[in-house]
Amino acid sequence: MAPFAPMKRPLSHMIDHAPRKRVKQEKPSLFSVLPWFRIVLGALMLFAGYSLGRGALSWAHETVQNWEGPKLSEEAKAFLMLEGHAADTIPDESPVPEKNEPAIQPLVKKSEFSKSMAGQDPRLVQKMRWLLDDYEVPEGAVVVLHANTGDVLAAVGRRNGRSDVGAALEAKWPAASVFKMVTASALLEEGLGQGEKVCFNGGLRKVTKKQLDQRKGARCSNILTAFAKSQNIPFARWTDQKLNPNLLQEEALLWGFGDANRFALPNGSYGTPTIPKERLSFAQTGAGFGDVPLSPIHGVMMAAAVANGGSVPMPKLNATQEPVYLPVLSEKGAATLQKAMVQTVSKGSARRAFRERRRPAMGRLGAGGKTGSLFVESRAGMDLTWFVGFAPAKNPKVAVA
Repeated sequence: MAPFAPMKRPLSHMIDHAPRKRVKQEKPSLFSVLPWFRIVLGALMLFAGYSLGRGALSWAHETVQNWEGPKLSEEAKAFLMLEGHAADTIPDESPVPEKNEPAIQPLVKKSEFSKSMAGQDPRLVQKMRWLLDDYEVPEGAVVVLHANTGDVLAAVGRRNGRSDVGAALEAKWPAASVFKMVTASALLEEGLGQGEKVCFNGGLRKVTKKQLDQRKGARCSNILTAFAKSQNIPFARWTDQKLNPNLLQEEALLWGFGDANRFALPNGSYGTPTIPKERLSFAQTGAGFGDVPLSPIHGVMMAAAVANGGSVPMPKLNATQEPVYLPVLSEKGAATLQKAMVQTVSKGSARRAFRERRRPAMGRLGAGGKTGSLFVESRAGMDLTWFVGFAPAKNPKVAVA
């Protein structure tokens, strides 16, 4: 997650289809006088945000490959000893997790997380900091989680141009189109098939009542395409037709929204969703326009739940802790969302950020993800971009937000 100042490097144009939230300004600015400039700059910033996510995934996957070696490295052992673990308690072999029903315990207090460590792999932590520096991020964060074991490999953040890991734990900004993951999960559980399509026009920035009731259109999408391209009208219509406020609220709780103990997150690290009962507002919420705050640590757990076949590993701060898993969605639902998230990277809203010289930037590994974006006009020149995802595309091992 990162609101970006204007970038110095040349970037390709890309605009996500996620909702935008506008706040009136008292004085006209360059962005209101020249709307085309706002669009072009927004495209550059969104591209930069998703490119940051791509870089995090690429480096994180390399780290996990080493992390899953048959023995812990001497460097890893030394690091664990610095964290207060006795040498005889550090295993030679990497632990093999067994899925189990969790006895939920608090992760750690927010202040303890910030003071204790920024991740289990110091080199990866430094690379993530370089990544934020390289993109000149004034405020943002990156969290890297081992998708299978819950090991927090890196957690870095910036505020006002300075390093601050607390930014990774703060549910400050709306989830935007990342909330489509929750909506899609609910729709799949309610029986929405991949063969069902919605035809529509428009909906790039908002959803109106007329568009909600419309039955014809130039474009038609199923749930995989609508998710990958972050199309708002299909999600709004499916929410209106197949869900209700109570059902969506319950699904959001399963994904850790509004329940302090569900994902065992520190206070302030999870958002409580506001699910309206009014028809249009409810449909818009399902499409990602709702008031649903999200933190990077929460976002990476959402990606890990999909990557891990429906069960999310609780984040843990050292490799000696036993993995604890919490079921979030069915294996079938997770498989469908994995497919949709891979399409997001290969041919959806993140496709340009994951390509270099017309080729996949991550090669044969591939990746999956969900994008989200928000423009707050009260902070002119800054966009918020979300990317939550996993790599590789098959048998994912690492999750990022």
